[in-house]
Amino acid sequence: MSKDNKIEDLHGDHFKQARTILVALGSDEEFAIFRHSGSKDIKITGARFIPDTAITGHATANLLLQVQNRGVGGAETVAVSDAFEYDVGVDGVKFVANEFVLSTTAANLIVSAGEVLALLKTETGAGLELPPGLVEISYEYN
Repeated sequence: MSKDNKIEDLHGDHFKQARTILVALGSDEEFAIFRHSGSKDIKITGARFIPDTAITGHATANLLLQVQNRGVGGAETVAVSDAFEYDVGVDGVKFVANEFVLSTTAANLIVSAGEVLALLKTETGAGLELPPGLVEISYEYN
């Protein structure tokens, strides 16, 4: 009798995607990317944001994006990635992925069953609006 294969037994990267909506200037926001519903832990191997329209960073009007593990109840703030900042000279090109630098703390990249990953938008200075876009997470089963 053969063993039934589960997705958790497949090697290599898997992907989750989530859409974001427009977040107006003057607002911070967070978006749930996905809730891990598998039985095995996963390890995050990549994260990126792909804006639907261009983002133009400024010296005094900035936008930070970060991927966090918000835990099972939504109250945790484990940094899965460093904050990506759109500021002077750092722009987002329409439909071009901006890669997040993942945390160098190995434990921060592990997501257990029931935990939720979220994208956080935080403004600094005069702020910037966040256009709609696509968040993509790559992971492997641990």
